[in-house]
Amino acid sequence: MKRNIYNTLALVFYLLQVCQSNDGGAFTTIVTSNSGSSGTTTRMIVSGDASYDGIDTWNSEVPRNNPKNVQPSRRRKDLTRSLARDPMDRQANFWETIGVLEDYKKASRLFSTVGSSDGRKIFSDFHFKVVPIYWNGMTSSEWTMNTEITRSEVQKAIDNHSSQSWGKLKITFEIVPQMEHILASPDVLGHARWGAEHILSNMGYSKGVDYDGIILVYHPLGGSGDYCCSGGKAFLGGMFGAVSYMSSWQILRHEMGHYFGHFHHMHNHYNYRNSRPYPPSITDGFDMMSGGNGYERSDFGVASKWYFNWVSDYNIVSLQPEGKTTACPKCLKSGTFTLKPFDDWWNAPANNDILGIHIPVMSQYDTYWETDLVYSYWLSYRTGVNGLLQNGLSVHLAWFELESGTQMGVYYDSMNYDAFGNSDDRSDSAVLVDTCYHIAPAPYLLDRDLISAHAVQPVVCVDSINEGSDITITVNFIEPNDQPVPKLDVVERTVTCSTLSATGETFVMDAKAHNLFHVDGMGKDGAVTVSLKSDAGWSMAYFYDGFPYSPLIYGSDVGYGSMRRLGSDAGSTDWPKSMTYTALFGEVYAIVPMNQWAPNGSTVTATVSCKATTCFPNEYNANGRCNQCPLDYRAPPGSTSLSQCWPCPEGTFLSYPHATECVIGQRSTSPPVASPVASPTVNDDDDYYLDGRPSTKMPSNGSSKRPSSNPPTKSPTAKPTSNPSSMPSRSPSHPPTSKPSPSPTTPVECKEIPRARFLLSVVNGRPRVKTCRWLKSKSWRRRNNLCSKSRTHSGYKSAKDVCVETCNICQTAANEDTNADSTTERFFLRTRVVGGREIHKAKPCSWLQKKSSTQISNICRKARSKLGIRSAPEVCPSTCSLAT
Repeated sequence: MKRNIYNTLALVFYLLQVCQSNDGGAFTTIVTSNSGSSGTTTRMIVSGDASYDGIDTWNSEVPRNNPKNVQPSRRRKDLTRSLARDPMDRQANFWETIGVLEDYKKASRLFSTVGSSDGRKIFSDFHFKVVPIYWNGMTSSEWTMNTEITRSEVQKAIDNHSSQSWGKLKITFEIVPQMEHILASPDVLGHARWGAEHILSNMGYSKGVDYDGIILVYHPLGGSGDYCCSGGKAFLGGMFGAVSYMSSWQILRHEMGHYFGHFHHMHNHYNYRNSRPYPPSITDGFDMMSGGNGYERSDFGVASKWYFNWVSDYNIVSLQPEGKTTACPKCLKSGTFTLKPFDDWWNAPANNDILGIHIPVMSQYDTYWETDLVYSYWLSYRTGVNGLLQNGLSVHLAWFELESGTQMGVYYDSMNYDAFGNSDDRSDSAVLVDTCYHIAPAPYLLDRDLISAHAVQPVVCVDSINEGSDITITVNFIEPNDQPVPKLDVVERTVTCSTLSATGETFVMDAKAHNLFHVDGMGKDGAVTVSLKSDAGWSMAYFYDGFPYSPLIYGSDVGYGSMRRLGSDAGSTDWPKSMTYTALFGEVYAIVPMNQWAPNGSTVTATVSCKATTCFPNEYNANGRCNQCPLDYRAPPGSTSLSQCWPCPEGTFLSYPHATECVIGQRSTSPPVASPVASPTVNDDDDYYLDGRPSTKMPSNGSSKRPSSNPPTKSPTAKPTSNPSSMPSRSPSHPPTSKPSPSPTTPVECKEIPRARFLLSVVNGRPRVKTCRWLKSKSWRRRNNLCSKSRTHSGYKSAKDVCVETCNICQTAANEDTNADSTTERFFLRTRVVGGREIHKAKPCSWLQKKSSTQISNICRKARSKLGIRSAPEVCPSTCSLAT
């Protein structure tokens, strides 16, 4: 692909990230996109000064096609959520893309299979030409460089890369004599490259034959251009970079990392609110590309080392929720593993050493750059970065962007998970011994593919550590049908936001109890403000983007998975303290943990206020609430009525409730559902749909349905039947004809416990259970189907025996005794076909009572049951008897 950066027509700048170096020196990174006359586009970053990272400028060596003239500022906004391939078969798509990675290692000068234990190519060779220059007209002796200083620093950087690769990467270099550059004051990185290539060409050197990369050494010019200041810059995955004279070996090794395809790696942080949809502006802090450049041992991540095959396939264990599949016959579903450090320079890994756990999430096709990306979680252990992180497990989200036009074949980026995310101190990132950590989908990942991100939710427990030597961990996955038993008892409270006005509630809580707040209905950009006031000692509130599994389910520190923390002290003069937290996906959780040192009777007063302004796609704003359209129905922004929802075309469906486009195929599983806390009632004065209307909330961690590993069937050639047998979860084949009634031999206790568990199913002899709260959040169809079952197993009872209120057992028994109308149950009215889909409608007795005698008579006379929903005479016997 011919390079087209020379004839620049447009230059578009936008802020991407503000990185932080390890010693507090900050640098600012600006992305630029240059569009040429032929429609091609390149990328560039211009950065400010920093103590070790210096100035970074990077760019793709080869421009990318932009045939549709998409605005460069939309970079990474137009990702297609894997719609180019089967959207439901997440893991198969992932492994298909991983399977072609080796094909992208095309540069035979750089990659070789010599010494490979697994047959993959090793990144083994790279040769630099170091070109010290005089700027044009600045050839006096005062600008002459001591090349021995440069030689020493370059060699130190090379030695560092050799150490982190256990000698597998052999970097060589040659320093040519200092020459006069053709330009006097270039302000763009690429302009100076022309002169450097010209110098080497005059000396008889050919690019890609005699060298793989150029390191230009320059004197800073001042001003505001790329060569204004001290530091370094390099093309991303390219063949050119520049460093100022007297630059340290740390700057040189960092810039070499850009030649090798590495971005500045980021940190999963609350700051994503400011950078969205681009990665958070806080750096990883521990590798040479990401604010850790001041540490001697700050290696590339284990995922990067695996791609370079410095770490072989034998040193990596792959796990996925599906376990072993055709696409990944060696994948495991869970297990206990002992990991060796991936940065132990003195002990090269043996084939039986495990250096990383690889957990695939998804592949994705980027329509703008016309390339594939693969996202994975990687678990690893370090010997320690200057005494940091050797006390626990490191967790990263890493992704490769395939690019055949670059020497390295891929661009690599990653995001560090900070276990104690509420703290800005990244030294507490590691998962500690004797704790378990739920790897919740990062918001950055959720924005790219919500369904796939929710499908893969690992839980890792650190069993033991021999510091600096090894770590033993156990890994499994949250199962959507097997809710873990909570270890932490909490008092739960729900606050639902309104679009009409700010919603505010004040709670006086026991200081010696754990309290959980769930704020929902926040729409697309809502925020919640929490104020705390304790009458004795301190009080804290920890905020989460999703359900806090780590502390509540696994008993870990309340800071695990938290993004911010609010503290208030009764002895302080500026209390109560308050904090505002912006939601990303329509809901926020907050835990106010107990103060075990507080005197008995002490209280904490929390004031919670919130307001939603904009509803999500496919929601309509009615009565001040954001309500979800029916299943596979869409609605335009600003919708205010159910009538504005319209169905997907026949043969398509929505991959998740807030998707803006329907995808081809048939739904093979239920859509993502709401959080473990029950959703609010839908404010709908008209018809109530029985076919699984989703919750008003975005899915939260752990409660969403995982897409099936089996691909959906192709779009049918003929119109499907109104009730396909291939979708049993949506339409029971033998619905009960009447509402289940309580056992006549057992008195009914008309009070249920929200956390009480009932038998959901039995798989391989193992009972799977759910809570009454979970049941209450389901659609009418799902609830009635489960309430009709009577099976028990291993001491677990059926839903109708445990969740008597949700199953309407008490109301049914009362109605049978008194012949009274139900005040909670709805009766089946009729079925309509809209857009080829059956829409079943149910009404309450209060609706029937308002009709005329003739209408009541007709409804009660023609009444029938369907899908477990009882008829009008069964639900409203009093009203029907009056009409007859």
